[in-house]
Amino acid sequence: MQAREHRGTPDFAFQRLRVAVFVDGDFWHGRLGVPRSNVAFWRSKFERNRKRDEVVTACLAEKGWAVVRVRESELVADHGFVLRKIRDALKWQSRWQRLERRTAS
Repeated sequence: MQAREHRGTPDFAFQRLRVAVFVDGDFWHGRLGVPRSNVAFWRSKFERNRKRDEVVTACLAEKGWAVVRVRESELVADHGFVLRKIRDALKWQSRWQRLERRTAS
């Protein structure tokens, strides 16, 4: 499920545990190199994308969300690694929320 109501529109959002997952495309983040035509435009575009991602991650973190960023190539090459990253974030958030509830009581 894509969570459009959250800043940056995560590709997946685990609402209850507040975990947002973004799959970053290799092309759109400049990981495949810069196209030969209009080089200045593409370099600027890739840099803006990276900065936008930093801002989105920081904003979600301020709201108590864990953010998992996965590269498109990681997903293709080793989906087990990607699943472990997501699982670890879910476990951490679950533990954190239990601790918050105990402290609030």
